Amino acid sequence: MIVILTKLNQFYIELNQNEVSFSYIFVLMIIARLDIKRELILKASLDLIYSLGLQGASISKIASHSNIAVGTIYYYFESKNKLILELSKYCRSKANAFILLKTDLEMEVREQIYALSNILIDFYITHAEIFSFAGQFYSSPYYIQMMEQNCTDTYGMDLIKNIFDKGVKKKLIREIEFTTFMYFFMGSIFSYVKINITNLAYIDKTNRNDLITMIWDGIKSTKCIKETSLN
Repeated sequence: MIVILTKLNQFYIELNQNEVSFSYIFVLMIIARLDIKRELILKASLDLIYSLGLQGASISKIASHSNIAVGTIYYYFESKNKLILELSKYCRSKANAFILLKTDLEMEVREQIYALSNILIDFYITHAEIFSFAGQFYSSPYYIQMMEQNCTDTYGMDLIKNIFDKGVKKKLIREIEFTTFMYFFMGSIFSYVKINITNLAYIDKTNRNDLITMIWDGIKSTKCIKETSLN
């Protein structure tokens, strides 16, 4: 939405007009309304996928749930495949906004890993529908389709990678592939959140702290291990 408004504003300036016309404001209002309707479709899709699963959330059911006509949904998303891929971006952007809001970039690497772990756990526990979607999406053909399209959108991965790269550069995190790091890091976070949401076992703040300590112990470099032993 911000990108659209920015482009319109640039276009308006290029017209060398000195006063905001009624037509210009009217166009902005229409675009804002269209953007809101698009988000309503995405939110309705997320709700249904949470309750019915990826396969159960058909376009007709999404239309009924959002009170938006099927034809209008296809106006925004040419197919269910496209809708699911856009929903993945939407969910990652929500997570990214939450991470950026809560992250202190001035912290040391160890403290950032601890903080980031807590931030992600809090986000997914309070957004169970996004957590559910992520679990279904990354084990579905939709994810394979996204990878085949060479999608370069990271939506939060850059921040995590920057912390990882800084840790490796300072020899605080062991030299492993970032992909391997993410499998271990996010896998641990997701397992904890799943246990919490489904009440598979009793967990408290101590369990969470122990988990995050285990994550750090699993990724920290030999240098950190030696320094800890000396202390």
